[in-house]
Amino acid sequence: MPHFPKPFFKKGRGVWYVEIDRKQVNLGPNRDEAFRRYHQLMAQPQAKHVAADSVLGVVDAFLEWCSKHRSPDTYRWYRDRLQEFARHIDPTLTVAQFRPYHVQQWVDAREGWADGSRRNAVRVVKRAFKWAEEQGYVDRSPVAHMKKPKGGKREIIVSQDEFNEILSLAPDRGFRDLVVVTWETGCRPQESLIVEARHVDLVNQRWVFQQSEEKSRTSMRVVYLTDVALEIVKRLMLACPEGPLFRNSEGQPWTADSVNCAFTRIQVRMGRRMLKATSKTKDKRRKLLHVDEKDVAALAATMSRENRNGRPKSDARLRHEARKRLTNKAAMAVAPRYSLYALRHTWMNRLLTSGVDALTVAILAGHREPIPSSWSMTVRMSPSRRSSRDTNRQMASKSELARSPPLPNWAKTSRSRPVSGSTLMCKCMLPNGVGWRRRIEGMTSGSFTGRAGQPPDSAGCWLAWRVDSVMG
Repeated sequence: MPHFPKPFFKKGRGVWYVEIDRKQVNLGPNRDEAFRRYHQLMAQPQAKHVAADSVLGVVDAFLEWCSKHRSPDTYRWYRDRLQEFARHIDPTLTVAQFRPYHVQQWVDAREGWADGSRRNAVRVVKRAFKWAEEQGYVDRSPVAHMKKPKGGKREIIVSQDEFNEILSLAPDRGFRDLVVVTWETGCRPQESLIVEARHVDLVNQRWVFQQSEEKSRTSMRVVYLTDVALEIVKRLMLACPEGPLFRNSEGQPWTADSVNCAFTRIQVRMGRRMLKATSKTKDKRRKLLHVDEKDVAALAATMSRENRNGRPKSDARLRHEARKRLTNKAAMAVAPRYSLYALRHTWMNRLLTSGVDALTVAILAGHREPIPSSWSMTVRMSPSRRSSRDTNRQMASKSELARSPPLPNWAKTSRSRPVSGSTLMCKCMLPNGVGWRRRIEGMTSGSFTGRAGQPPDSAGCWLAWRVDSVMG
């Protein structure tokens, strides 16, 4: 027998509730008012199943597929954006009627979106219909030729003074640990948020993520730890032998949303400091001075007059909340927005400015293709920090030419040969690279510019060849 929602009273909170679609809705403490709101909710149209040939039908099918074949984070990423799109379009819109301008109108209606959000909005719709075309739901994607907007770029480089200020404005020790380890290692946020004690290799001072846990799931991922990061990881391993290492003050693992909220709070505190430094008032008792009272009254008139427990708010409380919102908005407008990715990019910038070559930095950062893929080989990070001296001794007595690999593809056809000024990634079976050097020098002039680790399954190494000119 189907369940019919009815209001019920919670004595502990003194509030009436009704459960609709497995979600409890607060109806307030007054019985008559609660039933009036209940009847209003029940009079609203309920969700209905959509036709398979409709745009919403394609979206539902794609999300169902994502829930089964993609990670939970990926599913939520698509779901949040596609649900926003579904609320904007006409529920009766069919695939035959669907055009790119429907997506463009949705994006243009969101004036507060950043460039990256607009690009992602178009991406999710194009991906859903590309999947529908691949699966045979539609003959052709209606938005296949729609161009995606250009996304924004993270151009913030955090200085040492700014980093120290971030730490001073973060009261949570667990968040400071997360920030410091990211600053020291340049790891990805999705790596630091999921790392556990089982990933830590204390002997070699590193994290090791297996291929199934790596971002692209194509190779092993290794994150090397500095001494500062290692001390933090050791302390966290003792506190959290099971589950994620990085947790907040309440013992809960950090998530992408909670990290963003923490950086938002830091941005507000930093902005308030800046506003306070430029304020001309001498009244130090009031902290929310940087707003117009007319704006406060206008915002307070649009805010809910009830607390979460259903009890009414006073006018003074409404004005205080409105003033706080406007003050925080003003503070965020003058302070920079930081993120874990900004710290990661700063780590790369520090290495590059200290003289480390770009190829080594790209490999240490875990980039899948550190050089153009048109003439690159797959690069894997070393799972070992052992010096190559031992390998040199083992291979010294073996023949160089017998161990040298075959000619690369670009050496067999002139159309795929490298161009002057490019960098070629070579894997040589000999530690000193003689086998590759003899073959390459016959076609190009240049020099080896760096070495990036030992492959896990051979005695060879990756070398970078800087092409100055092409012979012949």
